[in-house]
Amino acid sequence: MEILPNPNKEADEGAGPASVQLVASKGVEKIISGEFGFKIKSLLDSLKIQMVVYKEPQKTIQSIIDMLGK
Repeated sequence: MEILPNPNKEADEGAGPASVQLVASKGVEKIISGEFGFKIKSLLDSLKIQMVVYKEPQKTIQSIIDMLGK
């Protein structure tokens, strides 16, 4: 596991696709998020990266990692 700062967080446009390209360059196979935009869904599909929608904002990142490890 690697934690990366998001260099695109201040971008007015294109932050989502640029962030996807960043994590794809790291060999990511799965992304967990509360939601995915339409453009991001098609980009992730083309890169063969699995999308996992997780809508429990009270959960910690560690608890999500633990859940996925089972």
